[in-house]
Amino acid sequence: MSDLQYPQENGSQNKIHDGNTAESLKNHPLYLAEQYVSGTITDEELTVFLALLEKNEDFARHVRKNMFVDFLLHEKYKLADTLQKAEKEEKEEAGGSIEDLEKLLDDLVAYEKTAIPCPVPIIQTEEKKKENPFIVFLKKGIPGQKRIITEERKHTKGSNLLFILSFTLLIVLCTGLTIDHYLDQKRNSPVSFSGIAQIEEMIDAVWKPGSEIYKRNQYLETNKLDLQSGTVKIRFKNEAQLILEGPSECVINGSKSLYCNHGSLSASISKEANGFSIITPFATFTDRGTEFAVNVDAKTSRLDMIKGSADVFSAEKMPPLNIKAGSAALVDLARKPEIKPCLESNYISSESFFSRLEHWVKKKQEEENAEFLQRKKDPSLLVYLNFNEGVRNRIPNLSEQGYSLMKEAQIMGCATDKGRYYSTNSVRFRNRRDLISLGLTGSWRNLTLIATVRLDVLRSNGNVLFADKQYVSEPSTFLWQILNDGRIRFQLHGKSKTSDTQFEYFDSQVAFTSRQLGTWSQLAVVADSDRKRISHYLDGKLLGSSPWNNPQLLKVIGATLGNVQDFDRGVASRYFGGTIEDFSFYDRALAPEELKKISKP
Repeated sequence: MSDLQYPQENGSQNKIHDGNTAESLKNHPLYLAEQYVSGTITDEELTVFLALLEKNEDFARHVRKNMFVDFLLHEKYKLADTLQKAEKEEKEEAGGSIEDLEKLLDDLVAYEKTAIPCPVPIIQTEEKKKENPFIVFLKKGIPGQKRIITEERKHTKGSNLLFILSFTLLIVLCTGLTIDHYLDQKRNSPVSFSGIAQIEEMIDAVWKPGSEIYKRNQYLETNKLDLQSGTVKIRFKNEAQLILEGPSECVINGSKSLYCNHGSLSASISKEANGFSIITPFATFTDRGTEFAVNVDAKTSRLDMIKGSADVFSAEKMPPLNIKAGSAALVDLARKPEIKPCLESNYISSESFFSRLEHWVKKKQEEENAEFLQRKKDPSLLVYLNFNEGVRNRIPNLSEQGYSLMKEAQIMGCATDKGRYYSTNSVRFRNRRDLISLGLTGSWRNLTLIATVRLDVLRSNGNVLFADKQYVSEPSTFLWQILNDGRIRFQLHGKSKTSDTQFEYFDSQVAFTSRQLGTWSQLAVVADSDRKRISHYLDGKLLGSSPWNNPQLLKVIGATLGNVQDFDRGVASRYFGGTIEDFSFYDRALAPEELKKISKP
């Protein structure tokens, strides 16, 4: 793939050529990766590297494969250390065996043999040509396997293996961090889509009972929208924008087509979306301009043209009727368009919508502030963080009863982001080491944990919400996370009566799919030792409940939000991929009606 292209500052497309010049090395992906991991990459270099990943799917797929290689290497060294330690202490049970280690090695070898060739061009000098050692590593497998060593490289076999391994681990690490950063930027970009359209904003939206319920920021494909009341703003990938008012029933047919069975909508169509059609039971309105409104009831379909023009198709054998700005077309059961004066009162402008939205947000915040003042009186609320207050990276615990137990939390590496509303803040987890450290210790019979989150990616190792640093080694400690298949898990360190495993797992139904990524959700887990159940909730609704056959005290030694690390190596094995707006910790089991009352869908 020596013709790999990438954008330059002047907008031209240049190839990464074979000559080993300063300019070619400056924009070489391996050089950019090294700059990134060393923390010396410039904004211009980062732009080139991210653009390279975005334009070359093979390279992005290659990086994703090597992230899995990194995981297997980490597991291999972790198990090897455990076995070595057990051998020194002459322990019989080391949590693993030589067979386990050999299986990991076999998996790694098999995986690397299937890895695609590195799409990064081979660096060549004018005097001699050398194969990229990163490609050699992928072709030849793990350290310890036979490698081809050229006559040109004056090294011993052992030093050559060490060099290749070190170089490879460096590239795997930096590409893993870079792809996380790239995906994070792409997810938060206003032009990034994983569907045909996206629900951009909602005001008092109530969806018809029995129909699908949508959230702000949710991506849409060919979806049916059955809005009972409220207002919803939808943005298409081609920048067409619709404002839908309830009661309305619509179906998205494609990137330039929507069927409206009944209801009212306003449309602002971009140049890229020219030809966008609104299909109704009595007529089809095809945009040839910029802004219009459509109203559909049981007997008529009406188009009010604000700016530009539109074609009205009412009957098969009738030619289309072109409607100009300032006019309207009314089509009834007879399918004969009647020209009317335009009623601008039927059209909701963007300015009018955002004025309504601003008023609605202010009202919602006032309601939530009043609700929190009531919650603060609850003596069981030990921790409450909302990230709107604090100095630098220290966030106070807003719970009056729990302040003596935990005064503040410390944010480490996270970025400040906007919350669900324009005037609220949240923290975004971008890298492997990002976390929030809670100075919380104690033991409790019952617990309720609540977090308002926006999940951006379903990580392969899971997305940690709350964890104790010692959950692997200390009995009664626990971990709360979102699994890679979208289920929520409460993982307790303590042997189950029904199995010999070290942990007990309490899982919910699937809460997140790719369509829910980027939307705000309130998650809650309730550990109730009195009723011997552990239950999960999503936006105040029960998501799943499991029997807790062996209740025990729940212990917190050193708690973190958004991350859990192997602190012996300083490597994050599971970390959150998204944003957290607030977090609550109760030392009792909240009732379902209480969770529904404080839910924030």
